[in-house]
Amino acid sequence: MKKVLLTGAIALPASVAAQAAPTLYGKANVSYQKTTDDNQDQWEPNSNSSRLGVKGDAEVTDDLTAVYKAEFEISIDDGDKKGQTFAQRNIYAGVKGNFGQVVAGKFDTPLKKARGNFDQFNSLSVSAVKHVLLKTGESKGENRMGNQIMYTSPKIAGIAQFNASLIPGEEARTDGKDGFADGKSFSVTAGDKYLKKNKYFAAVAVDDNVKGADLVRFAAQTKLPSNTKLGVLYQTAKASDVNDAVSMDSVGVSVTQAINSNVVLKAQYMQSEADTDNGQENTQFSVGTDYKLNKKTKLFGYYGRLETEKAATKAKESTIGTGLEVKF
Repeated sequence: MKKVLLTGAIALPASVAAQAAPTLYGKANVSYQKTTDDNQDQWEPNSNSSRLGVKGDAEVTDDLTAVYKAEFEISIDDGDKKGQTFAQRNIYAGVKGNFGQVVAGKFDTPLKKARGNFDQFNSLSVSAVKHVLLKTGESKGENRMGNQIMYTSPKIAGIAQFNASLIPGEEARTDGKDGFADGKSFSVTAGDKYLKKNKYFAAVAVDDNVKGADLVRFAAQTKLPSNTKLGVLYQTAKASDVNDAVSMDSVGVSVTQAINSNVVLKAQYMQSEADTDNGQENTQFSVGTDYKLNKKTKLFGYYGRLETEKAATKAKESTIGTGLEVKF
């Protein structure tokens, strides 16, 4: 599809074609899985954040470029995403230049993106990081927020980058005034989250009153000579509108081991805990394997287990499945 769009642009004048060739992209990820909890077993096909999007840029001047992206989630399993055929994911427009980039719209906060590629089971039920993190206010840190204005700096020394996002609440107040930015999210990243240009990635991020929570997140990954990738994640959170709020701490480790150019083994462990005598504690353990058919297509299998303990109540949930992912 990318080639078709590009071919259509060739017939246009060169000055127009350079700005009129958006990139159509997507990912189809579908699995067949068995989920077991304390009450029942259930087999089902599942669409794991499959998506379709278009992105591009257009030169405004020699020093200024307009950028845009419109990405939507599609449900391959049953065509329905909470009553919608297409659900908004990351959608924005903005400009970039020597000063960096400024965009506005709905997209992942800097704190969410700060985990890099730590989560080896991202989008899978039970096994993804978002399922083990404890909610503080209305936030687990995995936020895709609307009404954002985000600045991303140029690379500093070729490796580090600063991100700052302002999130106006757009809510009526009794005094007739609204805050310049009711929520804020910041991050500093270094290295390469794909571990190709640099053999490491590190990030520290802060949320200030995002969905009623204040969070700090640290993540790091490194690639070892034995084709092993090791990642760590730490997060602490408190409700932003409560004095001396209970802290919700989360910590985890992930590891992948390439057996050869096609087979990758992976495992991940996470634990979250509320800092009270009767607080909640979540423990998550997942293992899996990927088999690459080519650069953009893979088969995968996985097993995940999530245990939740709150006061005297314990609950367990597990999932096992296999699936196919195709990027285009």
